Amino acid sequence: MAGRTGCWTCRIRRKKCDEQREGTSCQTCKRLRIDCLGWGPRKPDWMRDKQAIEAYKASIKAHLTREGLIRGQPRSAIMQASSSPSFQVY
Repeated sequence: MAGRTGCWTCRIRRKKCDEQREGTSCQTCKRLRIDCLGWGPRKPDWMRDKQAIEAYKASIKAHLTREGLIRGQPRSAIMQASSSPSFQVY
């Protein structure tokens, strides 16, 4: 029986984990190319530090933004918006 709450990474991100274990990673983390912290009955000791959790979440978000993997923000649209002016000549 798979864990009912997912891997620690998905739990930190508050995202649904597919719980499909492939080696040491779930498919969700593997697809997003982020480190999967795995599963376990006890929370890892470092996760008791709220600042460490926030820093980890920020690093994941930065990675996903950099890779264009945040839903609703395709990488090409971000690049186009920064390179093309948004004014009209009348």
